[in-house]
Amino acid sequence: MSRWTIAAILAALVLIGGVCFAIWRFFTPAPPPPVEVTVISVRGAARWSRLGVEQDLRAGQRLTANDAVRTLQSGRAILRFDDGTRIMLEPETSVGVGQLDESLSRLRFDYGLLAADVVVNQARRFQLQAVDGQARVETRGAGFEASGDRNYVVVAVSGGSVEVQGADGRPVTVWSGYRTSVQKGQKAATPEVIPDSVFLEVLWPATLLRERRARVEGKTEPGSRVVVEGEPVAVDGRGGFSTDLDLAPGTNRIKVEARAPGGVRKEAVSPPIQVDNQPPKVEVDTEGLWRTQ
Repeated sequence: MSRWTIAAILAALVLIGGVCFAIWRFFTPAPPPPVEVTVISVRGAARWSRLGVEQDLRAGQRLTANDAVRTLQSGRAILRFDDGTRIMLEPETSVGVGQLDESLSRLRFDYGLLAADVVVNQARRFQLQAVDGQARVETRGAGFEASGDRNYVVVAVSGGSVEVQGADGRPVTVWSGYRTSVQKGQKAATPEVIPDSVFLEVLWPATLLRERRARVEGKTEPGSRVVVEGEPVAVDGRGGFSTDLDLAPGTNRIKVEARAPGGVRKEAVSPPIQVDNQPPKVEVDTEGLWRTQ
Protein backbone atom coordinates (compact mmCIF):
# COMPACT_ATOMS: atom_id res chain seq x y z
CA MET A 1 0.00 0.00 0.00
CA SER A 2 1.39 3.32 -1.06
CA ARG A 3 2.07 6.27 1.22
CA TRP A 4 -0.67 8.28 -0.55
CA THR A 5 -3.23 5.52 0.03
CA ILE A 6 -2.49 5.42 3.77
CA ALA A 7 -2.78 9.19 3.97
CA ALA A 8 -6.15 9.08 2.19
CA ILE A 9 -7.44 6.40 4.57
CA LEU A 10 -6.35 8.41 7.62
CA ALA A 11 -7.97 11.54 6.25
CA ALA A 12 -11.20 9.63 5.65
CA LEU A 13 -11.16 8.27 9.20
CA VAL A 14 -10.63 11.75 10.62
CA LEU A 15 -13.48 13.06 8.49
CA ILE A 16 -15.81 10.25 9.57
CA GLY A 17 -14.85 10.80 13.22
CA GLY A 18 -15.58 14.52 12.91
CA VAL A 19 -18.97 13.86 11.35
CA CYS A 20 -19.85 11.34 14.10
CA PHE A 21 -18.82 13.81 16.81
CA ALA A 22 -20.91 16.57 15.22
CA ILE A 23 -23.93 14.25 15.01
CA TRP A 24 -23.44 13.24 18.71
CA ARG A 25 -23.23 16.85 19.79
CA PHE A 26 -26.31 17.74 17.77
CA PHE A 27 -28.52 15.00 19.26
CA THR A 28 -27.12 15.11 22.81
CA PRO A 29 -29.20 17.46 24.99
CA ALA A 30 -27.39 20.34 26.59
CA PRO A 31 -26.67 19.93 30.30
CA PRO A 32 -29.25 21.58 32.55
CA PRO A 33 -28.36 25.02 33.86
CA PRO A 34 -26.96 25.04 37.40
CA VAL A 35 -29.46 25.48 40.23
CA GLU A 36 -28.93 28.85 41.86
CA VAL A 37 -29.93 30.40 45.18
CA THR A 38 -30.06 34.19 45.16
CA VAL A 39 -30.33 36.52 48.12
CA ILE A 40 -33.11 38.89 47.07
CA SER A 41 -33.58 40.85 50.29
CA VAL A 42 -31.62 41.64 53.45
CA ARG A 43 -32.88 43.80 56.31
CA GLY A 44 -30.75 44.42 59.34
CA ALA A 45 -27.64 42.39 60.14
CA ALA A 46 -26.96 39.08 58.41
CA ARG A 47 -23.83 37.09 57.58
CA TRP A 48 -22.82 34.39 55.11
CA SER A 49 -19.83 32.07 55.03
CA ARG A 50 -17.99 30.06 52.40
CA LEU A 51 -15.06 27.76 53.20
CA GLY A 52 -14.96 29.13 56.74
CA VAL A 53 -14.73 32.80 55.71
CA GLU A 54 -17.64 34.89 57.00
CA GLN A 55 -18.80 38.18 55.45
CA ASP A 56 -21.78 40.53 55.45
CA LEU A 57 -24.77 39.20 53.51
CA ARG A 58 -26.02 41.47 50.74
CA ALA A 59 -28.96 41.42 48.32
CA GLY A 60 -28.06 40.05 44.90
CA GLN A 61 -25.53 37.59 46.25
CA ARG A 62 -25.53 34.09 44.75
CA LEU A 63 -25.13 31.08 47.01
CA THR A 64 -23.76 27.66 46.14
CA ALA A 65 -23.65 24.28 47.86
CA ASN A 66 -21.98 24.34 51.31
CA ASP A 67 -22.54 28.08 51.80
CA ALA A 68 -24.14 29.10 55.12
CA VAL A 69 -26.33 32.06 56.07
CA ARG A 70 -27.29 33.40 59.48
CA THR A 71 -29.33 36.39 60.52
CA LEU A 72 -28.48 38.31 63.67
CA GLN A 73 -30.87 39.75 66.27
CA SER A 74 -32.17 42.48 63.98
CA GLY A 75 -31.68 40.66 60.69
CA ARG A 76 -34.05 39.20 58.13
CA ALA A 77 -33.28 37.74 54.71
CA ILE A 78 -35.11 36.17 51.76
CA LEU A 79 -33.49 33.49 49.60
CA ARG A 80 -34.83 32.58 46.15
CA PHE A 81 -34.19 29.34 44.27
CA ASP A 82 -34.15 29.36 40.48
CA ASP A 83 -37.63 27.76 40.28
CA GLY A 84 -39.17 30.58 42.33
CA THR A 85 -39.12 28.87 45.72
CA ARG A 86 -38.58 31.41 48.50
CA ILE A 87 -37.20 30.99 52.01
CA MET A 88 -37.80 33.80 54.52
CA LEU A 89 -35.37 33.87 57.44
CA GLU A 90 -36.44 35.56 60.68
CA PRO A 91 -33.96 37.08 63.17
CA GLU A 92 -31.49 34.70 64.85
CA THR A 93 -31.82 32.02 62.16
CA SER A 94 -29.09 29.87 60.60
CA VAL A 95 -29.28 27.71 57.46
CA GLY A 96 -26.85 26.00 55.11
CA VAL A 97 -27.16 25.30 51.39
CA GLY A 98 -26.95 21.59 50.53
CA GLN A 99 -27.38 19.60 47.34
CA LEU A 100 -28.53 21.65 44.36
CA ASP A 101 -29.40 19.96 41.07
CA GLU A 102 -32.30 19.41 38.70
CA SER A 103 -33.93 16.79 40.97
CA LEU A 104 -33.30 18.08 44.52
CA SER A 105 -32.88 21.36 46.39
CA ARG A 106 -31.66 20.77 49.94
CA LEU A 107 -31.36 23.25 52.77
CA ARG A 108 -29.93 22.61 56.25
CA PHE A 109 -31.83 24.23 59.12
CA ASP A 110 -29.68 24.84 62.21
CA TYR A 111 -31.87 27.03 64.41
CA GLY A 112 -34.33 29.91 64.35
CA LEU A 113 -37.55 30.41 62.42
CA LEU A 114 -38.09 30.28 58.67
CA ALA A 115 -41.04 30.35 56.31
CA ALA A 116 -40.87 28.39 53.05
CA ASP A 117 -42.96 29.01 49.94
CA VAL A 118 -42.04 26.03 47.76
CA VAL A 119 -43.22 26.32 44.16
CA VAL A 120 -44.98 23.22 42.79
CA ASN A 121 -42.35 21.33 40.82
CA GLN A 122 -42.93 17.69 39.98
CA ALA A 123 -39.40 17.33 38.63
CA ARG A 124 -37.63 18.58 41.74
CA ARG A 125 -38.03 17.89 45.46
CA PHE A 126 -37.37 20.47 48.12
CA GLN A 127 -35.85 19.09 51.29
CA LEU A 128 -35.16 20.72 54.65
CA GLN A 129 -32.85 18.87 57.03
CA ALA A 130 -33.05 19.70 60.74
CA VAL A 131 -32.08 18.41 64.21
CA ASP A 132 -28.53 17.61 63.06
CA GLY A 133 -29.88 15.59 60.13
CA GLN A 134 -32.25 13.45 62.20
CA ALA A 135 -35.34 15.26 60.91
CA ARG A 136 -36.29 15.82 57.29
CA VAL A 137 -39.06 17.87 55.68
CA GLU A 138 -39.76 17.11 52.02
CA THR A 139 -42.25 18.42 49.48
CA ARG A 140 -42.79 19.09 45.78
CA GLY A 141 -44.82 22.20 46.51
CA ALA A 142 -46.13 23.64 49.79
CA GLY A 143 -46.06 26.53 52.22
CA PHE A 144 -44.76 25.82 55.71
CA GLU A 145 -42.88 27.24 58.67
CA ALA A 146 -40.14 25.57 60.69
CA SER A 147 -38.91 26.66 64.10
CA GLY A 148 -36.45 25.12 66.54
CA ASP A 149 -32.80 24.27 67.02
CA ARG A 150 -30.43 21.30 66.80
CA ASN A 151 -32.49 19.34 69.33
CA TYR A 152 -36.09 20.07 68.38
CA VAL A 153 -38.08 21.30 65.40
CA VAL A 154 -41.75 22.18 64.83
CA VAL A 155 -43.20 22.21 61.30
CA ALA A 156 -46.54 23.90 60.56
CA VAL A 157 -48.09 23.71 57.07
CA SER A 158 -50.11 26.58 55.60
CA GLY A 159 -50.66 25.23 52.08
CA GLY A 160 -50.26 21.92 50.29
CA SER A 161 -48.59 19.08 52.17
CA VAL A 162 -45.16 17.99 53.35
CA GLU A 163 -43.65 14.72 54.54
CA VAL A 164 -41.76 14.88 57.82
CA GLN A 165 -39.62 12.08 59.17
CA GLY A 166 -37.69 11.68 62.39
CA ALA A 167 -34.91 9.43 63.63
CA ASP A 168 -36.84 6.27 62.72
CA GLY A 169 -36.93 7.24 59.03
CA ARG A 170 -40.72 6.82 58.77
CA PRO A 171 -42.40 9.86 57.18
CA VAL A 172 -45.71 11.31 58.26
CA THR A 173 -47.77 13.44 55.90
CA VAL A 174 -48.70 16.87 57.23
CA TRP A 175 -51.51 18.70 55.43
CA SER A 176 -52.39 22.37 55.38
CA GLY A 177 -53.61 23.56 58.78
CA TYR A 178 -51.66 20.90 60.68
CA ARG A 179 -48.31 20.73 62.42
CA THR A 180 -45.88 18.13 63.71
CA SER A 181 -42.64 18.10 65.67
CA VAL A 182 -39.46 16.05 65.90
CA GLN A 183 -37.25 15.78 68.95
CA LYS A 184 -33.68 14.53 68.66
CA GLY A 185 -33.61 10.74 68.63
CA GLN A 186 -37.40 10.50 68.30
CA LYS A 187 -39.88 9.83 65.51
CA ALA A 188 -42.10 12.54 64.04
CA ALA A 189 -45.11 13.28 66.24
CA THR A 190 -48.62 12.57 65.03
CA PRO A 191 -49.84 15.69 63.15
CA GLU A 192 -52.27 17.92 65.04
CA VAL A 193 -54.39 20.91 64.11
CA ILE A 194 -52.49 24.20 64.46
CA PRO A 195 -53.91 25.76 67.64
CA ASP A 196 -55.44 29.23 67.80
CA SER A 197 -53.03 30.36 70.52
CA VAL A 198 -49.65 29.51 71.98
CA PHE A 199 -48.89 28.78 75.63
CA LEU A 200 -46.96 31.54 77.39
CA GLU A 201 -46.22 31.89 81.09
CA VAL A 202 -43.94 34.66 82.41
CA LEU A 203 -42.36 35.19 85.83
CA TRP A 204 -42.00 38.96 86.18
CA PRO A 205 -39.50 40.84 88.35
CA ALA A 206 -40.70 42.42 91.61
CA THR A 207 -42.82 45.54 91.16
CA LEU A 208 -40.34 47.63 93.17
CA LEU A 209 -36.63 47.40 92.36
CA ARG A 210 -33.60 49.19 93.73
CA GLU A 211 -31.44 48.19 90.76
CA ARG A 212 -32.03 48.66 87.05
CA ARG A 213 -30.97 45.11 86.17
CA ALA A 214 -33.91 42.67 86.17
CA ARG A 215 -34.48 39.10 85.03
CA VAL A 216 -37.48 37.94 82.99
CA GLU A 217 -38.08 34.22 82.67
CA GLY A 218 -40.89 31.95 81.68
CA LYS A 219 -42.10 29.02 79.63
CA THR A 220 -43.70 28.48 76.26
CA GLU A 221 -44.15 25.62 73.82
CA PRO A 222 -40.91 23.99 72.58
CA GLY A 223 -40.07 25.24 69.11
CA SER A 224 -41.70 28.64 69.70
CA ARG A 225 -39.90 31.95 69.33
CA VAL A 226 -39.88 34.44 72.19
CA VAL A 227 -39.23 38.17 71.89
CA VAL A 228 -38.70 40.29 75.01
CA GLU A 229 -38.84 44.04 74.47
CA GLY A 230 -38.16 43.57 70.76
CA GLU A 231 -35.15 41.26 71.17
CA PRO A 232 -35.26 37.50 70.39
CA VAL A 233 -34.55 35.24 73.36
CA ALA A 234 -33.38 31.62 73.15
CA VAL A 235 -35.93 28.91 74.02
CA ASP A 236 -34.62 25.57 75.28
CA GLY A 237 -35.92 22.11 74.38
CA ARG A 238 -38.48 22.24 77.20
CA GLY A 239 -39.80 25.66 76.26
CA GLY A 240 -37.97 27.58 79.00
CA PHE A 241 -36.45 31.00 78.44
CA SER A 242 -34.78 33.75 80.47
CA THR A 243 -33.07 37.06 79.84
CA ASP A 244 -31.74 40.05 81.78
CA LEU A 245 -32.92 43.58 81.03
CA ASP A 246 -31.68 47.04 81.94
CA LEU A 247 -34.78 48.96 82.99
CA ALA A 248 -35.09 52.72 83.07
CA PRO A 249 -35.46 54.64 86.32
CA GLY A 250 -39.12 55.18 87.08
CA THR A 251 -42.07 53.11 85.86
CA ASN A 252 -41.52 50.25 83.36
CA ARG A 253 -43.76 47.78 81.58
CA ILE A 254 -42.13 44.76 79.96
CA LYS A 255 -43.65 43.15 76.86
CA VAL A 256 -43.07 39.48 75.99
CA GLU A 257 -44.34 37.84 72.80
CA ALA A 258 -44.32 34.16 71.89
CA ARG A 259 -44.78 33.00 68.29
CA ALA A 260 -45.24 29.40 67.21
CA PRO A 261 -44.97 28.05 63.65
CA GLY A 262 -48.24 28.59 61.86
CA GLY A 263 -48.44 32.26 62.81
CA VAL A 264 -50.09 31.87 66.23
CA ARG A 265 -48.94 34.48 68.74
CA LYS A 266 -49.49 35.45 72.35
CA GLU A 267 -48.43 38.60 74.13
CA ALA A 268 -47.98 39.30 77.83
CA VAL A 269 -47.32 42.66 79.49
CA SER A 270 -45.96 43.04 83.00
CA PRO A 271 -47.60 45.06 85.76
CA PRO A 272 -45.93 48.43 86.40
CA ILE A 273 -42.40 47.91 87.67
CA GLN A 274 -40.95 50.83 89.58
CA VAL A 275 -37.19 51.28 89.54
CA ASP A 276 -35.85 53.56 92.28
CA ASN A 277 -32.07 53.30 92.20
CA GLN A 278 -31.41 56.59 93.91
CA PRO A 279 -29.64 56.28 97.26
CA PRO A 280 -31.95 57.01 100.19
CA LYS A 281 -31.78 60.50 101.58
CA VAL A 282 -30.03 60.73 104.90
CA GLU A 283 -31.19 63.55 107.14
CA VAL A 284 -29.07 64.58 110.10
CA ASP A 285 -30.60 66.61 112.90
CA THR A 286 -27.83 69.03 113.80
CA GLU A 287 -29.92 70.99 116.26
CA GLY A 288 -28.25 70.79 119.60
CA LEU A 289 -25.37 68.76 118.18
CA TRP A 290 -22.79 70.92 119.95
CA ARG A 291 -24.95 71.84 122.92
CA THR A 292 -23.16 71.26 126.18
CA GLN A 293 -24.90 68.91 128.50
